[in-house]
Amino acid sequence: MILLSGARQCGKTTYSKWLINHHDTGVYLNWDQIKDRKKIIQQDWDEDAAIVVLDEIHKKKLWKTFLKGIFDTKKPNMRLLVTGSARMEYFQKSGDSMFGRYRSWRLHPFCMSEDPLHLSLKDRFNRLLERGGFPYPYLAKKPEEAGKALVLPIFVEIYAILGLAAAFLLLLGVKI
Repeated sequence: MILLSGARQCGKTTYSKWLINHHDTGVYLNWDQIKDRKKIIQQDWDEDAAIVVLDEIHKKKLWKTFLKGIFDTKKPNMRLLVTGSARMEYFQKSGDSMFGRYRSWRLHPFCMSEDPLHLSLKDRFNRLLERGGFPYPYLAKKPEEAGKALVLPIFVEIYAILGLAAAFLLLLGVKI
């Protein structure tokens, strides 16, 4: 089992769906979707799937115990990919009932060595400076689209770290 974590909007869900499309059989279930949540709780997915992705499962109460049970009873050839925000890393460290059952992998925004657009080094560097490495702004066709896509992930990360008031103040340009 792989526990894939990372900042919001860094591409965990996109990567998971890409991975499923590159296997003969795969299942993607997102805890935030009610119809998927029911399937997750009932473990109602294709048992012969090569890969099962459980997105945002860390929001489920007692998620580690739930995953431990799935891992211990799954078919040997089924791979589990569990995704969630960077918060999941905190939970992994506390009372680890899943010891020896998973590998942790953190997904980061694009960097100089990763460029899905195949730009020259100079253009890649300038694009990263201008837009950052988060997928939506980086991949946006026009700079003005990138600006709109940049605001939300930055705001959400500041909010998660400092709180709502600090996030608003920083976005307004107030030094705190």
